[in-house]
Amino acid sequence: MNLKMIHWLWHTRNSIGKYQQIARASGLPHVLVNNRRELDALYAAWGLTLPSA
Repeated sequence: MNLKMIHWLWHTRNSIGKYQQIARASGLPHVLVNNRRELDALYAAWGLTLPSA
């Protein structure tokens, strides 16, 4: 993790509600996950390969 990533995480830490609302209001299909475990489970269920770190 680099300084830019930490900066972005710090400044967006309280914005999740805003982005969830934008996703819902878009009318497009979307999936919201709460943590890495849920995201990994979606990758597995959909037969996707996890991106390398």
